[in-house]
Amino acid sequence: MSGESAANATKDDETLPLGVFLVKSDSKEEKLLFRYPYAIDDTNRPLIQTNKPNKYAIIITEDTFNSDETTSLDKPINKTSSMLSYSDLTSSISNQSVNTTTNETIAKVIGITDNSFSNLFAVNIKLCGQKFELKLNDIRFVGHPMVLTFGQKELLIFNVVFALKANASHDVVNCYHELSQKIAIGLHFEENRCGYLSAETKLMVALHDEVTAMTEDTMHDESPYKLILGKSRLAKDLKKVYESLSSTGLVRVRLNRWIEVSFCLPQKVHRLVLKNHSKVPSITLQNIHNCLQALRPYHAILLLVDTQELLDSLPQDASPAFIRIVRFANPIKNLVELSADADITLTQVFHIVSQLVYWAKATIIYPLCEHNVYIIHPLAPTSVDSPLVEQFEEKFPGSDNLLKYLSKFSLSMSLSQLRNPMDPHFQQVLQVQIVVWLLKNRLLLELHTYVYLVPLSQSAPYITQRISQSQSDRPNSSLTITDVDVIEFSTGSSFPSEDSLATSPPNATSLQHSSKSTSEDDLSSPKFSASIVEDSGSALLRDIGLSQNEIESILRVPAAKNIEDLKLFARLCPYFNGRHHLEDIMYNENVRRGQLLALIDKFRDVLFTCQYEDVSVSVNTGMLV
Repeated sequence: MSGESAANATKDDETLPLGVFLVKSDSKEEKLLFRYPYAIDDTNRPLIQTNKPNKYAIIITEDTFNSDETTSLDKPINKTSSMLSYSDLTSSISNQSVNTTTNETIAKVIGITDNSFSNLFAVNIKLCGQKFELKLNDIRFVGHPMVLTFGQKELLIFNVVFALKANASHDVVNCYHELSQKIAIGLHFEENRCGYLSAETKLMVALHDEVTAMTEDTMHDESPYKLILGKSRLAKDLKKVYESLSSTGLVRVRLNRWIEVSFCLPQKVHRLVLKNHSKVPSITLQNIHNCLQALRPYHAILLLVDTQELLDSLPQDASPAFIRIVRFANPIKNLVELSADADITLTQVFHIVSQLVYWAKATIIYPLCEHNVYIIHPLAPTSVDSPLVEQFEEKFPGSDNLLKYLSKFSLSMSLSQLRNPMDPHFQQVLQVQIVVWLLKNRLLLELHTYVYLVPLSQSAPYITQRISQSQSDRPNSSLTITDVDVIEFSTGSSFPSEDSLATSPPNATSLQHSSKSTSEDDLSSPKFSASIVEDSGSALLRDIGLSQNEIESILRVPAAKNIEDLKLFARLCPYFNGRHHLEDIMYNENVRRGQLLALIDKFRDVLFTCQYEDVSVSVNTGMLV
């Protein structure tokens, strides 16, 4: 990603946390136990503070916070060079500098006093166990307070709060609330198990008192949080959570070295997958859910990370089924075959694949086969100094340059066109590996063929409303486990046969239409005259909801004289609305590619085909174009 793109991405990154806080409230006091980050180096002062009045200053009055003095965010922040520098923190997180706007916002968060936070985050016991959200000017705080009971009367309310930009979407806010809830539940469990939170609370309070006493004696303003960070295990865990959210969006921390908290911020994780592209789109949870809902048994998964790396990142108590799916995942095998190889039910495979896609560890593709058509991604980085150029040379030494290889896909190209049958076997295997690498790095888009019904008559609509209604009323095309048989792949080529990938089991659901008045056997009998066949064809097309103009246009096609072809056309007609690609039709209706292409060719006078991406299963690339 270029420096300008990185800066813009950071500026627009609503997922970036501005701080994390731990607050406790009991019968004695409300106290901010820990905050991170807690200081900004003086060298960054020109970036975050100017001589002119700060229009975003927050004035906290005595009546609101029961304080003897008025607190303003314009008040200078006392700190020493020994305090943690936020610029050092961000440089360790990313090679790109954080933009000025983000620095200013973080400075406002750090500028709010501890007492103010203690009052802001103190909640009534009735509000515990539910979402806590507070917006303060351009900062939003979100947490999940919980209450601990000691004996009959002693209560301790604690709250892990995250600070975000006020314009953060509801999806991002809800994700941060989920993380706060997970941490709170883990701390609650550890407190009941071994008194972990009570011990950490006492340690932090003691360190606060120690620094306060030291400051009064030496007149030296020292932050207690540096001392807490060095001695408190919980403080170190919260720091790790903050840094993980800022860098990768993936959190994996073990509270008290016992309770593991795993969390994914999908809006950030999926954007990082496209870090080398010239533009990074905004990705919402709805985009991911739509993709997962479009998952079908004929799809395959492509792991975006190394298999062993993914296995090493799994928790110790990971499901054996999950591990088997990762081990058997193959871009040339659809989910039905993957289910058979791993000896796992198809429903369970769907659940595991959904998790992999959600965590941006895998993407959904159509299984690699010779009929797959690809084109270069419109936003693929094609500059000679792109990091991917060097990575490609390291991955495939001796091969063509990355840009030269991508030029082959300037126009759409199928894998059968790319493959040279005269090449030795190892060269054909290398071609597959290169295509897989290009797909992993989002340098290629897969194109699918879609079919539209375009009547000959100018007065007839392209697709009638009744066809759309018929399509929306059809049952879901996804299969249950009982509907699935093992699909066998062809081994006669370097790529599997298309028909073996897209053909559904014999008992797959299909749209069967027939005339109510005349049986199919009678219609196919040669004793019927052409007029009777035409009348039967009209009734057949009328039953699927076509208008009279559309029926007349279809019947003028010479292929309509063959009642078998006409019956197949009527059966597939609800798919000719540009919403179903050929592979989807092949699977749902149990027809082979050759049979489908022959039908399209016979009725080419009223059918129009085009190629574009299947955006229904695209989380990232579909949002870019």
